[in-house]
Amino acid sequence: YGSYSGGCYVIPLVEETGLPDYNYMSNTAGYDIYFGKQISATNIATEGTGEGPYIVYDKISNYYYLFLTYGGLAGNGGYNIREYRSRYPDGPFYDAQGNKATDLKNTGLKLDGNYQFSNQKSAYLSGGHSSCLIDDDGTMYQVYHTRYTADGGNGFKTVVHKMARTSNGWAVLLPYEYQGEEEASSVSKNDIVGVYDYIDSTNMTQR
Repeated sequence: YGSYSGGCYVIPLVEETGLPDYNYMSNTAGYDIYFGKQISATNIATEGTGEGPYIVYDKISNYYYLFLTYGGLAGNGGYNIREYRSRYPDGPFYDAQGNKATDLKNTGLKLDGNYQFSNQKSAYLSGGHSSCLIDDDGTMYQVYHTRYTADGGNGFKTVVHKMARTSNGWAVLLPYEYQGEEEASSVSKNDIVGVYDYIDSTNMTQR
Protein backbone atom coordinates (compact mmCIF):
# COMPACT_ATOMS: atom_id res chain seq x y z
CA TYR A 1 0.00 0.00 0.00
CA GLY A 2 1.05 3.66 -0.17
CA SER A 3 1.16 6.58 -2.54
CA TYR A 4 3.32 9.06 -4.42
CA SER A 5 3.57 11.28 -1.34
CA GLY A 6 5.17 8.84 1.08
CA GLY A 7 6.35 5.76 -0.77
CA CYS A 8 4.89 2.25 -0.69
CA TYR A 9 4.95 -0.35 2.09
CA VAL A 10 4.13 -3.97 2.85
CA ILE A 11 2.51 -5.20 6.06
CA PRO A 12 2.46 -8.88 7.04
CA LEU A 13 -0.96 -10.21 8.03
CA VAL A 14 -2.06 -12.91 10.44
CA GLU A 15 -3.49 -15.62 8.21
CA GLU A 16 -6.35 -16.56 10.54
CA THR A 17 -7.62 -13.01 11.10
CA GLY A 18 -6.31 -10.87 8.26
CA LEU A 19 -5.09 -8.32 10.82
CA PRO A 20 -1.56 -6.85 10.87
CA ASP A 21 1.01 -9.20 12.38
CA TYR A 22 2.42 -6.89 15.05
CA ASN A 23 4.45 -9.66 16.62
CA TYR A 24 6.29 -10.34 13.36
CA MET A 25 6.93 -6.65 12.75
CA SER A 26 8.16 -6.13 16.31
CA ASN A 27 10.74 -8.87 15.93
CA THR A 28 11.88 -8.47 12.33
CA ALA A 29 14.55 -6.02 11.17
CA GLY A 30 13.43 -3.41 8.66
CA TYR A 31 9.83 -3.29 9.86
CA ASP A 32 8.05 -0.46 11.62
CA ILE A 33 5.23 -1.73 13.84
CA TYR A 34 2.76 0.81 12.43
CA PHE A 35 3.79 1.23 8.77
CA GLY A 36 5.36 -2.13 7.98
CA LYS A 37 8.38 -2.20 5.64
CA GLN A 38 9.03 0.47 3.04
CA ILE A 39 9.61 -1.03 -0.42
CA SER A 40 9.68 2.13 -2.55
CA ALA A 41 10.42 5.79 -2.00
CA THR A 42 9.57 8.97 -3.85
CA ASN A 43 10.86 12.54 -4.01
CA ILE A 44 11.54 15.24 -6.58
CA ALA A 45 14.14 13.02 -8.26
CA THR A 46 11.45 10.42 -8.98
CA GLU A 47 9.19 13.20 -10.30
CA GLY A 48 6.88 13.02 -7.28
CA THR A 49 5.63 9.60 -8.21
CA GLY A 50 5.39 5.91 -7.35
CA GLU A 51 1.82 4.82 -6.60
CA GLY A 52 -0.62 1.99 -7.29
CA PRO A 53 1.73 -0.83 -6.17
CA TYR A 54 1.05 -4.39 -7.29
CA ILE A 55 3.20 -7.43 -6.46
CA VAL A 56 2.87 -10.80 -8.19
CA TYR A 57 4.96 -13.97 -7.92
CA ASP A 58 6.06 -15.72 -11.11
CA LYS A 59 6.98 -19.37 -10.56
CA ILE A 60 8.67 -19.57 -13.97
CA SER A 61 11.30 -16.94 -13.19
CA ASN A 62 11.09 -17.37 -9.40
CA TYR A 63 10.79 -13.61 -8.93
CA TYR A 64 8.32 -11.35 -7.19
CA TYR A 65 7.51 -8.47 -9.56
CA LEU A 66 6.58 -5.06 -8.24
CA PHE A 67 4.72 -2.71 -10.57
CA LEU A 68 4.43 1.00 -9.74
CA THR A 69 2.96 3.90 -11.68
CA TYR A 70 4.91 7.13 -12.18
CA GLY A 71 3.59 10.50 -13.34
CA GLY A 72 0.10 11.96 -13.16
CA LEU A 73 -3.12 10.22 -14.17
CA ALA A 74 -4.52 13.09 -16.25
CA GLY A 75 -4.31 12.98 -20.03
CA ASN A 76 -1.30 15.30 -19.90
CA GLY A 77 0.18 13.73 -16.77
CA GLY A 78 2.36 11.12 -18.41
CA TYR A 79 1.29 8.18 -16.24
CA ASN A 80 3.58 5.20 -16.94
CA ILE A 81 4.18 1.76 -15.45
CA ARG A 82 7.55 0.83 -13.89
CA GLU A 83 8.81 -2.65 -13.01
CA TYR A 84 11.06 -3.97 -10.24
CA ARG A 85 11.72 -7.49 -9.00
CA SER A 86 12.97 -9.38 -5.95
CA ARG A 87 13.42 -12.91 -4.71
CA TYR A 88 11.37 -11.97 -1.65
CA PRO A 89 7.83 -10.55 -1.33
CA ASP A 90 9.03 -7.70 0.90
CA GLY A 91 12.07 -6.81 -1.20
CA PRO A 92 14.47 -5.25 -1.68
CA PHE A 93 13.15 -4.63 -5.19
CA TYR A 94 15.56 -3.74 -8.00
CA ASP A 95 15.14 -2.48 -11.55
CA ALA A 96 17.03 -3.75 -14.61
CA GLN A 97 19.88 -1.29 -13.95
CA GLY A 98 20.37 -2.52 -10.39
CA ASN A 99 18.69 0.49 -8.73
CA LYS A 100 16.58 -0.10 -5.65
CA ALA A 101 12.96 1.03 -5.62
CA THR A 102 13.85 2.88 -2.41
CA ASP A 103 16.64 4.90 -4.09
CA LEU A 104 15.76 8.58 -4.19
CA LYS A 105 16.16 8.94 -7.93
CA ASN A 106 14.38 8.09 -11.18
CA THR A 107 14.23 4.28 -11.11
CA GLY A 108 12.26 1.35 -12.49
CA LEU A 109 12.11 -0.40 -15.86
CA LYS A 110 9.59 1.69 -17.81
CA LEU A 111 7.06 -0.60 -19.47
CA ASP A 112 4.90 1.93 -21.27
CA GLY A 113 4.47 5.59 -22.04
CA ASN A 114 2.58 7.86 -24.41
CA TYR A 115 2.85 6.37 -27.90
CA GLN A 116 1.15 6.09 -31.26
CA PHE A 117 2.04 3.79 -34.15
CA SER A 118 1.51 5.02 -37.71
CA ASN A 119 -1.49 2.70 -38.17
CA GLN A 120 -3.30 4.00 -35.08
CA LYS A 121 -5.85 6.80 -35.24
CA SER A 122 -5.32 7.77 -31.61
CA ALA A 123 -2.34 7.75 -29.27
CA TYR A 124 -2.25 5.87 -25.99
CA LEU A 125 -1.89 8.32 -23.10
CA SER A 126 -1.13 8.00 -19.38
CA GLY A 127 -1.39 4.24 -18.99
CA GLY A 128 -1.03 3.11 -15.41
CA HIS A 129 -2.32 1.88 -12.04
CA SER A 130 -1.75 -1.66 -13.20
CA SER A 131 -2.37 -5.20 -12.04
CA CYS A 132 -0.63 -8.31 -13.33
CA LEU A 133 -2.30 -11.66 -13.97
CA ILE A 134 -0.31 -14.85 -14.54
CA ASP A 135 -2.50 -17.56 -16.05
CA ASP A 136 -2.25 -21.26 -15.21
CA ASP A 137 -0.16 -21.80 -18.35
CA GLY A 138 2.32 -19.12 -17.27
CA THR A 139 1.12 -16.42 -19.68
CA MET A 140 1.45 -12.94 -18.17
CA TYR A 141 -1.05 -10.14 -18.68
CA GLN A 142 -0.96 -6.51 -17.59
CA VAL A 143 -4.28 -4.84 -16.76
CA TYR A 144 -4.34 -1.05 -16.53
CA HIS A 145 -6.26 2.05 -17.51
CA THR A 146 -5.25 4.30 -20.39
CA ARG A 147 -6.44 7.48 -22.09
CA TYR A 148 -6.49 8.54 -25.75
CA THR A 149 -5.86 11.67 -27.81
CA ALA A 150 -9.14 11.01 -29.67
CA ASP A 151 -11.13 12.65 -26.88
CA GLY A 152 -8.45 15.02 -25.67
CA GLY A 153 -7.32 12.59 -23.01
CA ASN A 154 -10.44 13.11 -20.92
CA GLY A 155 -11.97 9.65 -20.98
CA PHE A 156 -10.24 6.39 -20.19
CA LYS A 157 -10.83 2.68 -20.28
CA THR A 158 -9.31 -0.47 -18.81
CA VAL A 159 -7.17 -2.51 -21.19
CA VAL A 160 -5.40 -5.87 -21.08
CA HIS A 161 -2.00 -6.32 -22.69
CA LYS A 162 -0.07 -9.54 -22.98
CA MET A 163 3.46 -9.61 -21.60
CA ALA A 164 6.59 -11.48 -22.67
CA ARG A 165 9.65 -12.55 -20.67
CA THR A 166 13.15 -11.63 -21.72
CA SER A 167 15.96 -14.20 -21.59
CA ASN A 168 17.04 -12.83 -18.20
CA GLY A 169 13.58 -12.87 -16.68
CA TRP A 170 12.21 -9.35 -17.09
CA ALA A 171 8.56 -8.99 -18.08
CA VAL A 172 7.95 -6.60 -20.98
CA LEU A 173 4.66 -5.18 -22.21
CA LEU A 174 3.43 -5.99 -25.73
CA PRO A 175 2.19 -2.79 -27.40
CA TYR A 176 -1.25 -3.81 -28.67
CA GLU A 177 -4.34 -4.49 -26.59
CA TYR A 178 -4.88 -8.23 -26.17
CA GLN A 179 -7.69 -9.57 -28.40
CA GLY A 180 -7.34 -13.29 -27.78
CA GLU A 181 -4.57 -13.84 -30.33
CA GLU A 182 -2.14 -16.73 -29.87
CA GLU A 183 1.56 -16.95 -30.61
CA ALA A 184 2.50 -18.38 -34.00
CA SER A 185 3.98 -21.85 -33.89
CA SER A 186 6.67 -20.78 -36.37
CA VAL A 187 7.83 -17.56 -38.01
CA SER A 188 9.62 -17.28 -41.35
CA LYS A 189 12.00 -14.57 -42.54
CA ASN A 190 9.29 -13.34 -44.89
CA ASP A 191 7.05 -12.75 -41.88
CA ILE A 192 9.70 -10.56 -40.28
CA VAL A 193 10.79 -8.41 -43.22
CA GLY A 194 9.05 -5.04 -43.36
CA VAL A 195 9.04 -1.41 -42.26
CA TYR A 196 8.81 -0.87 -38.51
CA ASP A 197 7.82 2.02 -36.29
CA TYR A 198 10.27 2.63 -33.46
CA ILE A 199 9.13 4.53 -30.40
CA ASP A 200 11.71 5.62 -27.82
CA SER A 201 9.81 6.47 -24.66
CA THR A 202 13.05 6.93 -22.64
CA ASN A 203 12.99 6.22 -18.91
CA MET A 204 11.60 9.64 -18.03
CA THR A 205 7.97 10.57 -17.46
CA GLN A 206 6.82 12.31 -20.63
CA ARG A 207 3.77 14.51 -20.64
